[in-house]
Amino acid sequence: MKKLHLVCLLFLVVVAYSCTSSKKLYESGNYDTAIAQSIDRLAGKKKKKAKEVEALEIAFEKATNQDMSDINRLKAENKGENWERIYSIANGIERRQKSIEPLLPLIDENGKKASFQFVKTFAIKQEAQNNVANYLYTVGKDLLTTARRGNKKAAREAYANLNKIKQYFENYKDCNQLMAEAQQLGLAHVLFKMENHAPTILPRNFEDEILRIELKNLDEKWYVFHANAKDVKQFDYEVVMRFENIDVSPERITEKIFTEEKQIEDGEEVVRDKDGNALKDSTGNLIKIPTKKIISVEVTEIYQSKVAVLGGTLFFYETSNNRLMDKQSIVAEAIFENYASTFRGDKRALSSETSRRIGNRPLPFPSDEVLLLDAANVVKPIIREKLANTVWN
Repeated sequence: MKKLHLVCLLFLVVVAYSCTSSKKLYESGNYDTAIAQSIDRLAGKKKKKAKEVEALEIAFEKATNQDMSDINRLKAENKGENWERIYSIANGIERRQKSIEPLLPLIDENGKKASFQFVKTFAIKQEAQNNVANYLYTVGKDLLTTARRGNKKAAREAYANLNKIKQYFENYKDCNQLMAEAQQLGLAHVLFKMENHAPTILPRNFEDEILRIELKNLDEKWYVFHANAKDVKQFDYEVVMRFENIDVSPERITEKIFTEEKQIEDGEEVVRDKDGNALKDSTGNLIKIPTKKIISVEVTEIYQSKVAVLGGTLFFYETSNNRLMDKQSIVAEAIFENYASTFRGDKRALSSETSRRIGNRPLPFPSDEVLLLDAANVVKPIIREKLANTVWN
């Protein structure tokens, strides 16, 4: 129903657009819309309607006059930030002029040739290009001066301003070197470490396993992750994985004995009438039917299980003021389980599901240390995902 409503709405918009005259559009100030509509109505037509040609002339003139008035006003304000807008307006003028070029020379059905006053945009764009690059370069260098005093936000703003210059010049002065410096000054270094607050002694290499978390995959333009406190002199953030609950369950063995039965065919017997006489078919052969019997099998199934659980909290600190930014709970577990099945009796009575488990043998239980290291490998991607989804300051 919603889709039907949307289709109807779009249809009405198209109808309204097609029914609106170009004159009404430019009279309401929608110059470029009027121009686009006139071009659409004139393109490919042998006879160019006079009123449509006139509407295009007027709309084009009004749009050009408005844009040139805006450019002159922005120049008169003498503000460096205005040059980006001036460049954008000049681009719009250029696009508009190119849009009507395929129609030129434009002569209406009465033989009157339309007149369009084109603006030479090259000089305007070149002036704007030079001035906007100079403005962005100056702002970027000023911000970089602040960034050198330890202001990372200023470094990132400097980078953004210098990077904008590439829209106008690929290589401008020493812009590339300044951007590289800004990126280094704007980098935030994040230290990831682990603490054990649980009343449990962890395996010797447990912490090493947790810290092998492939932090490089998380690096972004402005954030670099480390697991070694010696990597840099000062960190901007610390993320601490504090384990508060570490538990390994006892080794559990559950034994289940059950019986399965199945009816199978077991030979044949002759069909007899009520008097005990053997029945024969039309060819004289004895009529026989299969005999059936119930077979059974006893199954002994052993289920082994052992679980290691890691629980804790991920703390996010801003190191400059030791402010706790966020904390998130984490739980992970590693499970050892094994099915072992044996049978006694007729194997043919086994169901397909039970048959698949027959032949497995009981396995040695993993040690607590091995299971905890397995749990460490389970918890690492959970931590990594939370780090990846963190919104830093």
